[in-house]
Amino acid sequence: MPQQDPHTPRVMVVDESEAARTQVGEALRQAGFLVTALGSAEAALPLWTLFRPHVVLMAVHAPGFASVAVARRLQRLTSGAVPFVYLLDAPDPELRLHVLERGHGVDALAKPLELRELVARVRGLLRLREGVRRMSRPADDEVTGLRDRLTGTWSRRAMTAFVQQELLRCERHGGGFGVLGIELQGFRHLRRTFGRTMADRLVLYASTVLLQASREADVVARVADHRFAVLLPSTPQEGLHWVRSRLAERFDRARFQVDGRIVRTAVSIGCTAFPDLRGNARRLLAAAFTGMPQLEVVQTPVLS
Repeated sequence: MPQQDPHTPRVMVVDESEAARTQVGEALRQAGFLVTALGSAEAALPLWTLFRPHVVLMAVHAPGFASVAVARRLQRLTSGAVPFVYLLDAPDPELRLHVLERGHGVDALAKPLELRELVARVRGLLRLREGVRRMSRPADDEVTGLRDRLTGTWSRRAMTAFVQQELLRCERHGGGFGVLGIELQGFRHLRRTFGRTMADRLVLYASTVLLQASREADVVARVADHRFAVLLPSTPQEGLHWVRSRLAERFDRARFQVDGRIVRTAVSIGCTAFPDLRGNARRLLAAAFTGMPQLEVVQTPVLS
């Protein structure tokens, strides 16, 4: 086997259909990608660390959808750093939402596939992945402002860049994404009453709840003292309300101690989606918070 250029992007294609994986694999090879094509999701497990794919295209078949469970195992091996695109047998909104949420996918495409579009989407994901990698390991003179020092989440500056990059990807290749705005209620009162240290502890606790509730593909940022934003790639408008409700339930169950007393962590959660709302990254981020009075989903803080 001839030696391959280590800088060539590597794509793993998983599909039980030999005709489908041959067609997709050939289109990707002609586009300059290094491809390995497999007939089952289980076959990817022993090859994962050897091939080290940059993107995975994985077919999902009814009724068991076993490939989704395997995909989650593979994602854990790389801490979710490899984007998964699921290939569906036919257009199915419920199945699409299932693989995006349960399978932590960044996209889902229905067959028959338009091969030129598929290649373009893979290229877009590789650019996004490379951008995230560069931002995760910036040069010394670029470090300031990308990470929030208290929580370790991304900063407002970094989130604006991520949203802008996702905007460009969707405008070029289609699709959409969502942004959630999360505001801690009673933050200023707690800071005045108990001091900055206790307020910082609440912010850190809230960031932990957000990170635990988010998918690997999501981006969490602290955008103000008491505000967070979450970027949800490839999440349509109809999926945002389900994600928001799930997140609200997590905060409803969360408890934070202040001087031996329990504080029920109260938040307001707003959301916006592209392409339902168009504009630049700053406008989309602002819109996630502007609609909060109408989108409030939690109660006032309670101490017991």
